[in-house]
Amino acid sequence: LPQDARYHELSLTDYLIYLPVGAKFEAEDYLKSLDAVHGVVSLTEGLPDGYSLQTEGVVDTQKSGVYVLNYQVSDSAYLWESRLIVVVEE
Repeated sequence: LPQDARYHELSLTDYLIYLPVGAKFEAEDYLKSLDAVHGVVSLTEGLPDGYSLQTEGVVDTQKSGVYVLNYQVSDSAYLWESRLIVVVEE
């Protein structure tokens, strides 16, 4: 990204979720939208061409605990960030 890249809001469907041990978890399922220069871009059907997703953190649904997953969506000029907290419980 260019040094003058701007940070914008990345919206998730939830920011705190509770899952039972053994549940299926896909980070992409929680993407909702991002606030772009040309308007709001929906992410519910996946990332548009030219955008990429990186996540930082691991969610182990086989083990109870609290997990933090950081999201970054970027294109050639902008970066959007958000965070999801996942509680895996018995």
